[in-house]
Amino acid sequence: MLLMTGAALKDLTVDALAKGLQISDTNPIDGLEGRSFLLMKLGDAMDNQTFFGVDARPGNMLGIRLYTLLFSGHA
Repeated sequence: MLLMTGAALKDLTVDALAKGLQISDTNPIDGLEGRSFLLMKLGDAMDNQTFFGVDARPGNMLGIRLYTLLFSGHA
């Protein structure tokens, strides 16, 4: 099972992303470096335990938001 964590995103490289997305001369993608940078910055943001939990997983953000919606009465 593959889990995305903040630490994994911070360590992401352009080459690793290109390999994972199967980028090649015959299957190019524009803005790969920028996309990699955004994912690395997301890894930094995931250090915020209020939104992403102690284990720094993006799915925790949804859980916290849903909990807030259900129990606070505010959307």
